[in-house]
Amino acid sequence: PFAPVGVSEEYVTNSSIVVKWNEPQPFYGPIISYTIKWNKKSDLDSFNATVESANYTIENLLPYTEYSIQVKARTEAGFGPWSTALIVLTDVGLPSVPTELVATNTTARSILLSWKAPDPANGPSLEYVLSWGVRGSAISQVLVIGTEFLADSLIPHTEYAFQVAAKTSAGLGPNSKRLLVWTKIDVPTQPLNLTAVEVTNTSITIEWESPEYHNGPILAYIIQYFESSNETFNNTGNVIIKETTENNTTLEPLKPNTVYIIQVCARTEAGTGPYSDELEVQTHVGIPGPPREVTTEVNATSIILTWQRPDHVPGTLLDYLLTWGVEGTPESIVIIKNEFLHYDAVGLRPYTAYSFRLAARTEAGAGSAEVISLRTGITTPSVPRELRVIEETDASIFLEWLAPEHPNGPQVGYTVKWRDTANVSDMVGLQETNSTSFNIAGLDPSTNYSMRVVAKTSAGEGPWSSILTASTNEKSSSYNPDLILALVLGTVIPLLLILLITGIIIARRKGACKSREELPKSSQERQIPTISRPTIQLETLQRNPRQLTLHNFEESMNAITRYGTQGFMQEFEDLKKESPNYPSEAAKREDNLTKNRWGDSYLLEYIATQGPLPNTVNDFWTLVWQQSVPVIVMLTQCVERAVKNCEKYWPGTGETKLYGDVQVHTKSENILTSHILRVFVVKHQNQQRHVIHMHFTSWPVSGCPRSPEEFLHFVRLVRMQITDKRPGPILVHCSAGVGRTGTFIAVDRILQHLQQKEDIDVYGTVLDMRRHRSHMVHTADQYIFIYSCIQQFILEKNEAQENIYETIT
Repeated sequence: PFAPVGVSEEYVTNSSIVVKWNEPQPFYGPIISYTIKWNKKSDLDSFNATVESANYTIENLLPYTEYSIQVKARTEAGFGPWSTALIVLTDVGLPSVPTELVATNTTARSILLSWKAPDPANGPSLEYVLSWGVRGSAISQVLVIGTEFLADSLIPHTEYAFQVAAKTSAGLGPNSKRLLVWTKIDVPTQPLNLTAVEVTNTSITIEWESPEYHNGPILAYIIQYFESSNETFNNTGNVIIKETTENNTTLEPLKPNTVYIIQVCARTEAGTGPYSDELEVQTHVGIPGPPREVTTEVNATSIILTWQRPDHVPGTLLDYLLTWGVEGTPESIVIIKNEFLHYDAVGLRPYTAYSFRLAARTEAGAGSAEVISLRTGITTPSVPRELRVIEETDASIFLEWLAPEHPNGPQVGYTVKWRDTANVSDMVGLQETNSTSFNIAGLDPSTNYSMRVVAKTSAGEGPWSSILTASTNEKSSSYNPDLILALVLGTVIPLLLILLITGIIIARRKGACKSREELPKSSQERQIPTISRPTIQLETLQRNPRQLTLHNFEESMNAITRYGTQGFMQEFEDLKKESPNYPSEAAKREDNLTKNRWGDSYLLEYIATQGPLPNTVNDFWTLVWQQSVPVIVMLTQCVERAVKNCEKYWPGTGETKLYGDVQVHTKSENILTSHILRVFVVKHQNQQRHVIHMHFTSWPVSGCPRSPEEFLHFVRLVRMQITDKRPGPILVHCSAGVGRTGTFIAVDRILQHLQQKEDIDVYGTVLDMRRHRSHMVHTADQYIFIYSCIQQFILEKNEAQENIYETIT
């Protein structure tokens, strides 16, 4: 037969073609079968199939591929020729997997990818869908034309995953195998939240948070800092660099009271990242260096220190702290204002080792101290103590005494002086000795002598001791020469006369022996030096204790103290009995109860008053102003043995406070050995006055001051503050305003009285004060101390007169 005609594709997909045809023409017999043949146009290998119908579905074809199709018919006569080839293109199909997906170039922030197109492509004009992202994170997809892609804006040192698929009009083909790629390490971003967590005067501890993007393993953090002045980080002359692997560090050693600028950055293998924002931190105030050029000016009773400001003061210099005192004893602490560069330590003990430690102080505390140890100069010693008679004979008096309490020099010698008390014009006996005992020989029997002793150093003699009086014994009895002569001439005298005379002699011999037997007993019983009886007997003193004068006071005191303190104690008991008993209705009034420290104390005049309480400080200053008080005498500490005795009623040095309507400003404060001298400026409305504050600090918690000399000196200093231009009473207070206050007033009143008169009446003076204020001079110790002060006053007065007399003679 001829070839079939009308061969054509009836339906085409991307994997099949439905082919149909018509019978051959002209017709030469019945068609037994058809054979169909197909092959890819580009490939000679063909496939065939035999069918009886005039159509056939070719399957399992490749997408988007041209196929050549031919058909021939067979009759009984055999096969006819092949029809003309039908060229058919299959439809587009899904592409295959792209191949060889690789990263051709990788940086810290980009990856360049490439791949090969799928084979077969199964369609024209291929596109690619690239799926990528940080491994383990969300995936992004991008449509790519071509076989390359640059992934940029990536995170350094991060692992990314990539897959690619081809796309045709038929759809998206399968993804390629996943490609994992690390970006390279880059420099990190800046550390965050740089802060100072601890600051001292020599260090700053800082901490920070890691960079938001490490961009690789952080190898170290780099800290740079410098003192803030006119410099910046661009001027690296004084920039300090420090490295650490931690997120914190301590910068040290730094200068105190200095502002530092601090920054920190991170470093990876790629290098150093940017620095953090600047942190400005000031170190705390530091302790200053020691004062410079400390010099001293030394004499017997004072040491003057001068110095220069320390070279290094890290902060504001507040003041100087001076700790000083006798070596081995509790020390005094003095605060010296920063504008002063000297200190006068006065009232010191001569020839005594003192130590001084001077340090400057800031808010951080005291710095290292400059230490000075030195000894005051030699001066005259104090008075020898407890001069007493050890033994008397008819021609000698043996004296003994204790060394001065304050020798005031390395070697002490003594001079003993004596005279017959009955004849002042007699020559005075003088003898030097290095011992604390001396036997005065060559004296007359039954004679009263006054004796004194003085100590001396290379600087001269000190004050003479109190006068001690004692009498030599009567001359011992012996045989009468006339009787001996009578015995010789007895041969011419009648026997009766001889017997009579012999009897008389025997009787007298017995009396003499008896006298000699009793004499040692008298010597053994003598424990107190024998002195002539005082003009006023002890009993008389007890009954009438006011009959004392400047002339007999010393002798009377010797008589009283010969029997201890019982005479004084009896006198003090008599004083209690004679003291008036005042009513206390005023003190018990409800509005006054809170103003009383003790149940029997209310404000009266010398002016003597109690120490102010918190609720009476305003009243106290009102009293000072109303009474025009020129001097306040304070005889207590505010706190003694943890007990508050007195409210601190004045402002600090340089400060001003208002007490009610009265304004008080502390102008100055001078701390001395036994007392503190303050000057107050007191204002009320438009008027102002200066008030001197004399604060005696050497009164012990119990008992009385150890030395009446020191207290006498203080009393005189107070009196020196009173002038005609400063009228008004002295205001004196302690705690209750009766014990120490009464003692001060009694001593001061008696000293003023002795300026004009010679009589001394301690008993009457205290009794008179008690008529104005109950319980003045509260204890027997205080009462006896008044006598000691008067005795010291007379001793100094007599010493001054004797020095004048000896100079004239």
